[in-house]
Amino acid sequence: MRPYTLPLLFLISVCHSAGIYAGELKEKESSTFDIVETLGRLTVISDASPFHLVNVDTPLPYRQYTNDRYLKFQFSQELLSEQQWVDHELKTIKESPGYEAGDPITLDLVFHLLYSSDTAKALEEVDKQIEALNRDFGPPVFPEKEEHDPEGKFRSLASDTGIRFKLSDYKSHAEGISGFQIIETKIAPWTDYNGMKQAGNGSPPISPTNTVNIWVIETDEDIGSYAQLPGGPPGTDGIVIDRRFFGSGSLTYTGSKTLTHLMGNYLGLIDLWGLYPCTDDGVSDTPIHNAPNLGDPTPRRISTCQGYPPAMVINFMENTNDANMYMFTKGQVQRMRYILSEQGLRVDLSKTN
Repeated sequence: MRPYTLPLLFLISVCHSAGIYAGELKEKESSTFDIVETLGRLTVISDASPFHLVNVDTPLPYRQYTNDRYLKFQFSQELLSEQQWVDHELKTIKESPGYEAGDPITLDLVFHLLYSSDTAKALEEVDKQIEALNRDFGPPVFPEKEEHDPEGKFRSLASDTGIRFKLSDYKSHAEGISGFQIIETKIAPWTDYNGMKQAGNGSPPISPTNTVNIWVIETDEDIGSYAQLPGGPPGTDGIVIDRRFFGSGSLTYTGSKTLTHLMGNYLGLIDLWGLYPCTDDGVSDTPIHNAPNLGDPTPRRISTCQGYPPAMVINFMENTNDANMYMFTKGQVQRMRYILSEQGLRVDLSKTN
């Protein structure tokens, strides 16, 4: 493992929700770090590559979550201040514990469909997707037998988020139907991160401070599906999802849970495998993961990070088959509820209803 100079972005990766801050990192050689230890968790920083290793159990084409690449793209294009984002992340880690699920919060959604001109089919897929979001963000539903959590330790951490979703009252002048619009475009696949969010060939966001904007597109493999994390510019705010994994989905992703994962990102959750392998997601009750787990993992899957913790493959912020995922932890719920609180970066979303 070669040492890697620690950029500002890594400061948040090694901070734990119990109160570890950037100033408490243990430097090994000048400004060069190769191992950083925090509160019993060991973060191994090995590579500047934006691509992750993956743990694959199913040799099928798999969905790609590219939130890390999109965040770094925003930094590189000066669309988002890295220092400001880190400051917000540290504040979230410090203050989010204690924001338990309480009174329901309902969020408005607008869908921008840039892949189909079939209004009836599109509306059917949108309805299916909203139903799935309300199912997944609602009370946890456990299978009778769970080989990935035989002792029930992970399931004991599961919680209803208290967050619900509905179509916005916005009406497209072209369709006259609330909550979504169909944009005819000849671009397929899209090969850049923000083109679909612009007027002309794309569709600009609608009231992005108080509405969740979701673009459904045919995406390039390198672009994948991603969400803008809290704190980014309003003009690009929202979620971009590969049409293959929207609504009814395809392959082993037919449970409509891709958008559940992306909505978690949009509401402040970092993927369980972090922004780099074996980095923290800022939530105290989730284990450190070295990489996404794909397909249908073998029972008792473990992470290769320090201590070899059991992998929480049943969590919505993993990347296993839809059939395997069905829970958010209490810590993840606290983080999302904090982001929607008066102190959070998405407070205006919760003021709509």
